[in-house]
Amino acid sequence: MGRKGSTAHLKRLASPKHWPVPRRIKKWAVRPKPGPHGIKDGIPLLILVRDILGLALTGREARRIISQKRILVDGKPRYDYKFIVGVMDVISIPDIDLNLRLVPDAKHHIKPIEIPREEADKKLVKIERKVSIKEGKLQLGTHDGRNFVIHPESEYFGVSLGDSLLIRVPQQEVLRYFPLREGYIGIILKGEKAGRICRIEKVSELVEAKDLDRPDKIYRVLPHNIMVVGEGTPAIKVRES
Repeated sequence: MGRKGSTAHLKRLASPKHWPVPRRIKKWAVRPKPGPHGIKDGIPLLILVRDILGLALTGREARRIISQKRILVDGKPRYDYKFIVGVMDVISIPDIDLNLRLVPDAKHHIKPIEIPREEADKKLVKIERKVSIKEGKLQLGTHDGRNFVIHPESEYFGVSLGDSLLIRVPQQEVLRYFPLREGYIGIILKGEKAGRICRIEKVSELVEAKDLDRPDKIYRVLPHNIMVVGEGTPAIKVRES
């Protein structure tokens, strides 16, 4: 009988290119478990702790740190070194008073930036699924696997695909709503312009966005490759100062 499903192992040569691991020094990499992000969009906790943050020299040291519940993801302690993290996730390490947000980057695909402590409980999520459920309610699904049930009388009932929510974690409380609309601020998620902060100028089959740092530059990206992050200015820190 043939093998069913994917293997539990992953060779370094076959790992996603944005994982910062040496490809030919060792044979095996960490295969993340199914989680809030896909394997092509995220990074396992072990690689984040060892290879990106440099908090451990070996995989064994990284596993020990993670197993002691010293790493918080979106306010919740995660003790599985195969847990996958991705864009806009908040990584908190209370022992060293360090709070990080994972943001898109053209070179590294995803990179951590340090954020102030008061932002450690805030996160932006992009709406990718929207379905009607019983009693006229809406169920929204976001890019990080969260689900929100919106009542008809809620101010957020008119949200659309591509819009963003500013939420408080881990309570999952919705704080603000940012539509994918002209005049709002967005961040490019993928491609050679990933991480650029832009003002949305036009929304159609392609989104036209003007670079805030270089107003002469206008980018045209697919709607799923841009996330709204604020109105006028980003609602939270999404790039290095």
